[in-house]
Amino acid sequence: MLEYRPFNQVSEAIRTQIWNDGFSDYLRPIHMTKEQLNNRLKTLNLSEEYSFVVFEAGVAKGILLYGFKELNGTKTSWIGGLAVHPDYRKEGIAIAMLKFSEEISLKLGIELITLEVIATNHKALNLYQRQGYDIARKVSFLKGKIKDVQQDSMIELVATTDLNDEADLTIPWQNRLFHGLTQCYIVENNQRIGQLICQKSEQILQIFQLSLAQEKVSALLNHLKLVHDIDTIAGVNLPAESKEVYGLIAAGIEVVLDQYQLEKYL
Repeated sequence: MLEYRPFNQVSEAIRTQIWNDGFSDYLRPIHMTKEQLNNRLKTLNLSEEYSFVVFEAGVAKGILLYGFKELNGTKTSWIGGLAVHPDYRKEGIAIAMLKFSEEISLKLGIELITLEVIATNHKALNLYQRQGYDIARKVSFLKGKIKDVQQDSMIELVATTDLNDEADLTIPWQNRLFHGLTQCYIVENNQRIGQLICQKSEQILQIFQLSLAQEKVSALLNHLKLVHDIDTIAGVNLPAESKEVYGLIAAGIEVVLDQYQLEKYL
């Protein structure tokens, strides 16, 4: 019989080991230390009470990370990672964990469950779809260096704390403002022409949300390079079929990974 133990009632060693074992053959390397896994829950506002490790006969076989929040009146949850140890796959454990997480969601009054799956991970995608999860949209990771520029544009960034993204349920959980990301208005000739939600680390700028006309994206990158000393752009979970992503691609920032954002209404 499967036993579901809350994340905070499982030792750091066991929960980290099952995470790393479960993702050991994943399409993207996500090996973590104890500290990194703990930090994932903190930085992504995931619940230590409702995230869990599944055991059978005392053996850890899988892990699921879970977060929830009310967004624009809709109680929403996000599955921030689900993995089964390679030795115990094809035993129905992934489906059992999904169903258990849905039981948690029902108890919490959750209306919408979201998660992401790598677009080329057909096995996982098929599993989720069989359990009633629908593809809502495709999102892209992008990365690339900003091309050399000769002169600055009239674009400026103005820091703010006034932005609110809760009305838009399409924004991926990891990209939301409640994680404490930097907020900026994009201004040209004293007129607001867009918004940028980002995080800077040395000369790399991670873009989590971008609202800007396609033809202005290159000018924004020029400004970032010349004024803010940004060398590399990393787009995170940006809507694949959007004017902003098209603008980034046109400026030489390449798509490195596509994911599907899946949804299930309860």
